[in-house]
Amino acid sequence: DDQKSAAAAIYILNYYEFISSGVIRGDLDQGIIRDNIRGLIIYYYDKCEPYITAANKKNPKAFEHLRKLRTHYREP
Repeated sequence: DDQKSAAAAIYILNYYEFISSGVIRGDLDQGIIRDNIRGLIIYYYDKCEPYITAANKKNPKAFEHLRKLRTHYREP
């Protein structure tokens, strides 16, 4: 069960990386994403931050768009 949960969390993080990439590149509407799933992105990022940080240390491109978008959403 733990492996299934971890795999599900990674799947969601990859999905949010995809969304973040679309927002940053201008392919997805920033306002719509912000208004609808900003809280989810921040929540999952915060819960999985140790994994994201470890993955990013191994590969600087890992979750790079998600990290940028989450930082942007956290800034006042």
